[in-house]
Amino acid sequence: MLSEPNAGDYLRVSCEDGATVRLTLPMTPRLVRADQRVDAVRGCVAVERGPLVYCVEQADLPAGTLVEQLRLDPSANILEERGTDDITPVRLRLSAIASPLEANLYQPYDPASVAGTPVTVTAIPYHVWANRGPGAMRVWLPLA
Repeated sequence: MLSEPNAGDYLRVSCEDGATVRLTLPMTPRLVRADQRVDAVRGCVAVERGPLVYCVEQADLPAGTLVEQLRLDPSANILEERGTDDITPVRLRLSAIASPLEANLYQPYDPASVAGTPVTVTAIPYHVWANRGPGAMRVWLPLA
């Protein structure tokens, strides 16, 4: 058994030929944000689970809901769900808010008009997206 290294350190492992090395990582889902200086994703969060980054894909959204409409409620629980295929063994369900797209590019701000409709969506590991046909995808989800 090796001791836990400090965050950011490398762990050097030496072993005999044919030995098995098992790496156990914490796999609790969590929300992460980028540094505030990254303008493109300011006010957004990503979902991670262990070393995996998750994304929301159009194929998993209810009919009539677009990836661009989603707003994540950061107080909602992230639920793990076992998948049924070998490609995506774990899925995350996120509580999100879908807000309607406006006909005009700019609108007067009214908090009631951007409240949207609650939806539950599935997030999949980023490395397996685009396996079910073309469609939009998003890693960084704007906060509600």
